[in-house]
Amino acid sequence: MISAGDLALDRRPALIAPSREAVMSYLGADFRFTSDHYVFSQNHEWICRLDQDVTLIAGDTNFIRQVVASCGGLQSVMDLMLDDFDPGPSDSVGLRRYLAEITRTLRPSSNDD
Repeated sequence: MISAGDLALDRRPALIAPSREAVMSYLGADFRFTSDHYVFSQNHEWICRLDQDVTLIAGDTNFIRQVVASCGGLQSVMDLMLDDFDPGPSDSVGLRRYLAEITRTLRPSSNDD
């Protein structure tokens, strides 16, 4: 697996286990989830592009929880996502509602003191 930026710099790809957990762990480290990546088969017969939107569309709250913890809090992550995807003032596609829903369990409850 390699980011588009590292590929352009002719860096070597990272060898990770062929599992969803390994991919999500790799993407969760060092803000990697903010970049497009390419996954190559071990025998080099196929390649798959993972757009950075994959992590958002997946709606994996456990992964998002890890990202929030490593990126300085929920507001910091929300600012990054909204800046990257800029839904515009009308938010016609409902991005803000979607982000609010997938991060709902990460927000402090009003009952927490």
